[in-house]
Amino acid sequence: MRKILPVCGFLLCLASSGLVAQSVSLSLEAGVSATRLATPENHWGSRAGYLLGASASIKLTSWLTIQAGVRFHEKGAAVPDTFEMRIRYLEFPLLLRFGVGRAAWPIRPLFTFGVAQATELSCTGQELPPTLNQGSAAAMRPFDCVSDRTDLWDRGVIAGAGVELRLGPLRAALLGERTVGTHNIASGYPGGFPIHNQATSLVLSIAVPIWERRPSNPRQQRTGTAP
Repeated sequence: MRKILPVCGFLLCLASSGLVAQSVSLSLEAGVSATRLATPENHWGSRAGYLLGASASIKLTSWLTIQAGVRFHEKGAAVPDTFEMRIRYLEFPLLLRFGVGRAAWPIRPLFTFGVAQATELSCTGQELPPTLNQGSAAAMRPFDCVSDRTDLWDRGVIAGAGVELRLGPLRAALLGERTVGTHNIASGYPGGFPIHNQATSLVLSIAVPIWERRPSNPRQQRTGTAP
């Protein structure tokens, strides 16, 4: 239920804003992430992850867009030759995107803010047994990182900045994003300390318009300004 609420909310926004929207677009995105598991002692290092996704966007004005989508995002943490944990999520981001300047500009600054509900798809981990010396990578053994936890989900806050490029009818965006998890993903561990996901991502997206409102006068058509 949690994971479909953002999508339902977006559909309601789509229905209610159809009369004022300038355009509706579909986009694909891909990116790489530096992810970590934040703990009180911060003793786990970061690891490289990746994300793939698709989204739909409603452009309300020349500078404001509402975007909702779905992402496959791999997160986790690692300490070389000692510990590694990979957690794969299906995320449902709901974002506001702010473009600075005219929509007709070939390139302009872009900022995003929003939230993302996520459900955990899988978790794999390996660690060096305490009886062995560090540096013995071949001796690392898998461990169970799922069965002791009771709520395999997360919720994050997203903020990002980058540039939007106009490529004819297409829109490309390159964004640096910061995602901070607000849910303790280890809350099911008896007596355990809190663990939160964090990710810093570089995301490239390509948007294709599927509907656009025609400007009411020639000047708007030339400049791309809102009516």
